[in-house]
Amino acid sequence: MLQVVEQLRGAGVELSVGDQVAALLNSLPESYSGLVIALEGRDEADLTVDYLCGRTQDEYTRRIENRKMVTVGLSNEAVALYSSNSGS
Repeated sequence: MLQVVEQLRGAGVELSVGDQVAALLNSLPESYSGLVIALEGRDEADLTVDYLCGRTQDEYTRRIENRKMVTVGLSNEAVALYSSNSGS
């Protein structure tokens, strides 16, 4: 999205910060709807492109970490099941 903004600037089109933020929010996948709703509830003066990119990166990182924890949890359960079954 930021590449599009830069291309538009190169073509002489200047987007306001509000338009940039709106375009970024609209470009997020449906799975980010919770983040979008939370951000839309904030004061517009607080919403900058940098802030939005940071929050989106934080959400992405949180999701990756949650996925790792679930995977580790499933691996630990599999080891526990294997151990209990092999002892029978």
